Amino acid sequence: MASAWAQDTDLDAADDVVDAAPCDGGAAGWAFAPAEGQMGTLLFEDQWPAVEDEDFNDLVVGYNYRVALDAQGLAVAITATFDVLAVGGDFNNSLNLHLPVATAAVQGVTLQIDAQAATALQPSGTDSELTVALVSNLRSLFGGLSGPINVSGPASQSALLTVHVALNPTAIDMSEAPFDIFIARSADASHQIHRSPYAGTSSMDQSLFGTADDNSGAGRYFVDTRNLPFVLEVPAATPYTQEGVSIARLFPRILNFAASGGLSDADYYQSQVDGTAAYATPTAVRAPVSPSVDTSCLPASCLAAQAAGATQSGRYLVTPGGLAPLEVHCNMTDHGGGWTLYTAIPASGGLGGAGVVPLGGNGYLPSAYAQALAVAGSQVYLRTTTNHGRYIISTPNTTPIVQLRNLRTLSANPSGHNDAHWSGPMLAQMWYNCGSTGNYPYVYWACNNSNGLHFNLTWSKWVYTGGTEPMEAWVR
Repeated sequence: MASAWAQDTDLDAADDVVDAAPCDGGAAGWAFAPAEGQMGTLLFEDQWPAVEDEDFNDLVVGYNYRVALDAQGLAVAITATFDVLAVGGDFNNSLNLHLPVATAAVQGVTLQIDAQAATALQPSGTDSELTVALVSNLRSLFGGLSGPINVSGPASQSALLTVHVALNPTAIDMSEAPFDIFIARSADASHQIHRSPYAGTSSMDQSLFGTADDNSGAGRYFVDTRNLPFVLEVPAATPYTQEGVSIARLFPRILNFAASGGLSDADYYQSQVDGTAAYATPTAVRAPVSPSVDTSCLPASCLAAQAAGATQSGRYLVTPGGLAPLEVHCNMTDHGGGWTLYTAIPASGGLGGAGVVPLGGNGYLPSAYAQALAVAGSQVYLRTTTNHGRYIISTPNTTPIVQLRNLRTLSANPSGHNDAHWSGPMLAQMWYNCGSTGNYPYVYWACNNSNGLHFNLTWSKWVYTGGTEPMEAWVR
């Protein structure tokens, strides 16, 4: 029987066992930055091109990107989460996003602020790559407060922004994350401040480069004469300064980091941190929401997959009894098909652990999965792995399946257990008079009877006095 992936329920060219969203035809996987469930931090100094107080708290924002990928690894949607933690200083600045995807590939952009209804955003019509204004004045997120916000005194609740971008399939380089989240003067959109890899959008006033303390050049922008960027990127939640306190006091090694071009002291935000320089009562960064994965389209068993039209034997994801998806092997050809492999043991070496059962391998399904399959099923099927002519199949809804439903060996509590419960060429080996009381994952135990089947945690053999054989147990 083939061991290939055999199931693509959502028809997205990604087989279910490798599809992170098996019921979503538009997504087959996810990419995250900085990581799933983790926020990074961006720290902005908005006095550029001049070096002033260097507190880098004029905007403190947590970020996380979640990118939905199709079966070819192309992005089909981007969800960006921004937690606006602090707005220091006195300027009014807008918050904007530029992503490295062609504007022509964008199907739509929406923004949700906290629990408010999502609204559609219109991308810039003058930039070839997606550029969109998120908030025209960051202070509006805090009720229009003036002066420093969340950098001195009591903290206000942060503002959580969720941006969703629907795309035609397009390539995206996740190594560029956190991409280009930037600020601009609310009253002058040409006065922009970006991360150092970016030179600004089409509306950027390029004449500002090289003025005051700016030392942009050679592919690095928005850096001062010490090579310190005006926007710092930290791939984790981090403390930030009180208003008017230099970032070099909080992070004493940051100037070494800047002077080396980022080649040394890359852990400046973790090492020798002076907590007395940090804002004392920051709002906790809110974790991004992990993607909700719909599995409702998956079959409950191999028999259910067959009923839905599946004909190929191989690897499937099933959800027996509503349990979480688990990879199983389905046999769609033997004796009517629809069989789910629940135990396999090699000729020697003993039975492996609970989990995915390798075809022709070693292991057994977790007991809850085996029990759920048996409750929904009616028969069991035992066979030799290397000789499929050596098999036995139980009569529907007789003692063997009842025993598996109760997580007992198929031969346990043998009252009423007889040849009428089985059919197949190995019928002579079904020995019932031993009174065995073993439990799952033992399959069958004939109490050392010389003619009986022994299929347990140590070895499997049709005849106790004969040699061991690799064997499999299936249920449908």
